[in-house]
Amino acid sequence: MAAMPAELKDDDILTVEEVAAWLRVSPAWVRAHANKSRAPFLPGMKLGKYVRFRRGAVKEVIEKWHKMRAA
Repeated sequence: MAAMPAELKDDDILTVEEVAAWLRVSPAWVRAHANKSRAPFLPGMKLGKYVRFRRGAVKEVIEKWHKMRAA
C-alpha cells in the first residue's frame, strides 16, 4: 500500500492507492465504490484514465455512512 503523508488536509487530492491505505481497504474496494457499483459511493473525479479523490469529500461520505449504519 502507498505511504501516506503525516498530515493530510481535506483539500488534498488522493489516488486510489492513497485512499485505500487511508481507509485500510484494498484498491479494488475503492474502485468498486468509486464506480458506484457498491455503497457507500465514493465521490471521485476522472482525470483521463485516472481517478482522484478529494480527501474531505471521502471523509464526509464515510462519516455519513457510519452515522447512518449506527442509527
